[in-house]
Amino acid sequence: MKALYKWFAYKLPIRSKLLISFSILVMVPILVLGIYSYQQSKENTERQIRSTMESNLTRLTSELDTRFQREGSTVRFLAYNLTFRNALENSGHSASTMAQVMNTSVEPTFWYFIAGDAYIKGMEVYSTKVSNKIGNFLLPVDDTVSQQAWYQQALDSYATHWTYDGTEICANRAILDTNSSSEVIAVLRMFCYPASLLDATDSMNYLDNGIRIVDENGQTVYARNSGVDALDEAVRLLNLSASRKFAPAQFILGRLLYKGEVIPKDIKKAVEWLDRAAKQKNPYAAYLAGKIYLTEDEVKDIQKAIRSFLIAAENGNDYAEYKLGKIYLYGKDVPRDTDKAMYYLHLAAEHGNQYAAQLIHSIRVNGNWTAALASLRLLGHMARIIQNRLEDERRGKENSIDRKLRRKIEEKKQAHGLKQ
Repeated sequence: MKALYKWFAYKLPIRSKLLISFSILVMVPILVLGIYSYQQSKENTERQIRSTMESNLTRLTSELDTRFQREGSTVRFLAYNLTFRNALENSGHSASTMAQVMNTSVEPTFWYFIAGDAYIKGMEVYSTKVSNKIGNFLLPVDDTVSQQAWYQQALDSYATHWTYDGTEICANRAILDTNSSSEVIAVLRMFCYPASLLDATDSMNYLDNGIRIVDENGQTVYARNSGVDALDEAVRLLNLSASRKFAPAQFILGRLLYKGEVIPKDIKKAVEWLDRAAKQKNPYAAYLAGKIYLTEDEVKDIQKAIRSFLIAAENGNDYAEYKLGKIYLYGKDVPRDTDKAMYYLHLAAEHGNQYAAQLIHSIRVNGNWTAALASLRLLGHMARIIQNRLEDERRGKENSIDRKLRRKIEEKKQAHGLKQ
């Protein structure tokens, strides 16, 4: 740097100095302005895209909600057919009498809605009051039907509920007796075409954005340009690699199972894959397994947590060293061991872990182990209470968050070695 200064100050001609100075004075503001303009343009474009997509999503959900409400009203209307309910209640009716009721009162109405509604594919009524199929719609309840989740749900809840069986979207509703309206005498199923019922999604093609609709069990009902096929293939290949003892794949699969964002959450399976990767000295898998064993009630085991953290620490994970230090320092689930605690905390600090360094500093400032531990625990407890209150307020009223208070809490937690 000094050589460059000497060259510029003493060896460069005055003409060149002026030219370079002028270039810097002109180009730097232009460059700064260009970067600022680019950043602002990028942010405005992102806001516009987000706003447009949110508007599209609002229109889409409103349209779908209207359609589902309309079809739900159809199911409710059909389930209230008084003549049909009276006939089903009277179990003494012969099959021919019931068939006559179906032909004169029920089936014409069913066919009217099937023919007039492009979303409806067909209908079925299952009842314990009949032993054989009658007409086109009335069916007996056999062992297979009685064990179906949709049938049990209809018996437990009299409201209309929607299911997806892989081909049709189905609206299911219990048909009740006419006297007390408390006894389920049949269950009505109305089958809809997913492609027709959900065709409103075809108009939502802004920037070719993907759409994926799932049922309450996470099963895909409809998908377009959302990479579902590619995602399924990726998960299949990941399972294949993990089953062949490839530690990075085992770690990724375990993390996905733990997070539950891409594939259904399964903590027990998650730790199984993470443990397999940990046995191959994968520090990331071992650390995550330790955290899960330490915090998740479903698989909580302090000894397994320590064992996992030890594997991670031995393979260079400073966060695992920090965790081990805190476990032995606090002595909550294991006997307190200050020597081990300080050993692992110093080890983590030497490896660049700022939380460990801050915790060591806090202990030194307090100068008293008991006082240090008590103050750390009290501060941690108070911080969690305040943070939980802030989280509750944020969920109810996003704009009312006291950002300064949250920032102070986070700074205090960092200063006392409490990981956020």
